[in-house]
Amino acid sequence: MLLNLVFALLFALLFPISIFAQSVDSLDKPTCTDEELKLLGNSVNELRHEVVKNIGVEDIEKPIAIIEELTKYCGLTPERFALNKNVFKFWKEKNAQYKADHHAETLADISLSRPLTESESQEYLKTLKTSKARAQGKILIHHLNLMGQKNQIENKELCFPEFDLTEEFGPVKNQGDTEWCASYAVSDLVAFYLKEKVSAIDMALNDKDNLIEGIRRWMDRSKTYNFGGAFAQDVILNSQKAGFCVDPELVAVDYDPPPAFKQTVVRIGLTKYDLGKNVPREKMAEEYSVFRRMFPSARLEDFNKIYAESTANSFIHEARRQTCKKRKSANFEIMSLPPADWRAFNAALSQDSPLALSTSGPFLQRETKMTAVNHVVLVVGRKFDSASNQCQYTIRNSWGDYCGYYPQSRNCLKGTLRISAADLRPSYAHAFGIKP
Repeated sequence: MLLNLVFALLFALLFPISIFAQSVDSLDKPTCTDEELKLLGNSVNELRHEVVKNIGVEDIEKPIAIIEELTKYCGLTPERFALNKNVFKFWKEKNAQYKADHHAETLADISLSRPLTESESQEYLKTLKTSKARAQGKILIHHLNLMGQKNQIENKELCFPEFDLTEEFGPVKNQGDTEWCASYAVSDLVAFYLKEKVSAIDMALNDKDNLIEGIRRWMDRSKTYNFGGAFAQDVILNSQKAGFCVDPELVAVDYDPPPAFKQTVVRIGLTKYDLGKNVPREKMAEEYSVFRRMFPSARLEDFNKIYAESTANSFIHEARRQTCKKRKSANFEIMSLPPADWRAFNAALSQDSPLALSTSGPFLQRETKMTAVNHVVLVVGRKFDSASNQCQYTIRNSWGDYCGYYPQSRNCLKGTLRISAADLRPSYAHAFGIKP
């Protein structure tokens, strides 16, 4: 935790290292100099605001204890920092309540797929500090176990018919450093019905709420610039108007994006914005080499023509439109499911109907503890696992075929995941598909 590092540095700066080997309570109260007191006061005051800001967000018990020890070390009371004399006790109680509430939310997520285990129940009760809280906790556990039993039966019923479309899609695509997960998931969904690979990059570049507006804000040096994703439905509807790009050379970039792909995309438009049509020849040659990373089939004459005829705001759009050598038209009927309706999601999911799934929680967990929030993936299969007594869903992600991002519980194989209902359901936000 960052706060812990800050506090450790504060200790090292203010006090001799030898004090760490002793208990704070056993130390004689030192006489801190005015300069040390001022530095301590400023630092503790700043960190106090961090504690207040984060107390309901994460477990910050250790930073609270360090603030308390620092205050005691200089022979001070909380009032010295304009704090109530019982503030440390209040912070600890509030943080303990947060941890108990957070634990209860975790158990509620578990009960969406099964009853609680005895150890899970006991661990939760240990976080409750009063007899009244523990009595209420036991009532909650009883309720969650009843819900868990009901949901376990329901999840098994919803898991049929079983199917697996993994082989229909081929290798997993790689969105690189972009936030274009919606375009990647939808391109696979459309490809399933067209029976031809579709360019995710083309769909992303075409989406008016994704790339074009983002580049304009970026070129205007806006502080609100966000090179983000989009709603999956918007991606398919916007691309449907122009036709889906099935140019094999452009599709190939979906699997092997160039390094720093985001910066590559905006760089050409930025050069156009800054230099207009008066671009030196050597600069044009350099920009063309960058351009080819995005559009491998583009010739130099294509680039020169687009560059000469477009504006700074229309350059990327025109490049996308003119460099795709093959497009396919389709008029799909969108099937949008009710938000957070697990039963409707399972009823719509079938061998004839894979679904694009939007998540609103830590649905995928990386090795580095990063989580994917507001992410879009494609659900391409479902099977009941008798060993765990849970339904397992086959998920096609867009982070390439490398499996090191995920914990073992995600059962990754070349970028395709097998995820239990217990892990998937709490993060399920919305799903949509194409009517067969």
